[in-house]
Order: sequence, then C-alpha cells, then structure tokens
Amino acid sequence: MKGRVTLMVLNALGESAMGSVAFFEAALRSGYGASAPKLHKKTDKILARNEKIISDFLITRQLKRNFSKLVYQLEKDGLVNKRDTSVKITKKGMTRRGQLEMRLKTAMPDHTYNSAPSESVTIITYDIPEKMRRERNWLREALAILGLTMVHRSVFVGKKKIPKSFLDNLKALRILEYVHIFEVSKAGSLKNMR
Repeated sequence: MKGRVTLMVLNALGESAMGSVAFFEAALRSGYGASAPKLHKKTDKILARNEKIISDFLITRQLKRNFSKLVYQLEKDGLVNKRDTSVKITKKGMTRRGQLEMRLKTAMPDHTYNSAPSESVTIITYDIPEKMRRERNWLREALAILGLTMVHRSVFVGKKKIPKSFLDNLKALRILEYVHIFEVSKAGSLKNMR
C-alpha cells in the first residue's frame, strides 16, 4: 500500500519522543527505500534496546542508592567508618561479622521443596528429644510447607511425595533417626484423604 512509510512516520511522530527517535534511527540505519515491514521491525528492535538501556540504568541507580543507604546504616551503627570514597570495618564491625558468621553456620536449612502429589498417603511421625527443640520446630514448618496436615502433635499426613532434599536436610540436622516415614498404598480408613 502506497503511503505506509508516511503513515509510520506520522504515527511515530504522534507517539512518544522515544518512539520517534527509534523510528528515525531505524530509518537512517535501513537506508533510503527500505520497506515498511523492515522499518517496523528495526524500530521495534531499537525500542527494545533502548528500554533495556533505561532499565539497566534505573536498576544500577537503585542499587547504588540501596548501597549508600546500607553503608549509612552500618556507619550509624558503628560497624564501619566512611571516609570520602573508602569504607573500613571497625572493631565493633569485626565482632558483629563473627557473630553473623556463627549464626549462619548454625542456621537451619531452607525448606523450599518441590513436592509432587502422590496417589498413596504419606505418614510422617517423629519423636525428637526436647534438647533438639529448634530442629523439631524446623521439621514442623517443613512438613507444613510440603503440604502435609498435622493430625497429631507429632504425626503429619498427606498425599505428597517426599523430596530427596528434605531427607538430606534431616540427615544434615542429625534428626533422621527420630523421623519415621510411611507410605500407605491401600486406602483402608484413610480413603477420605485428599
């Protein structure tokens, strides 16, 4: 259709300044006599590139702002000293760093699991000693996140497959010997389980 390129120019001028700039850059790069589809495709490519540049710039700016806020807070807490362009950790900061590293070493594993549905019913029971209360609380949270339902204080039931990563975490926490996992394939009185 005659006039498609003219229409594209008018549309580009009628839209945002970014679109106009992208269109004219595309027109200059494509050369005289380029077809409308070629100009359209090149304009879209340039717009996408420009959006990425702007997005990267905004993200970088936000990261710098967040870093500045973090350094300000650390300085306010007495954990670092800031001089011009350098930041140095203080004695108090070294102590806090050691505490945080220790906490990280003794932290409970993350319980984000991909648990698939199962046709059979899984029953998990446990009897973890009182001195391992933290591990027991972790286990309860993990079982709930897996999608199992508590039917008694130390019994969970559900139609879920237990992922290997969950078993690895039980082993790492040294509570595997206190946890018993059963899979029931015949319904019996559990036939109403969802």
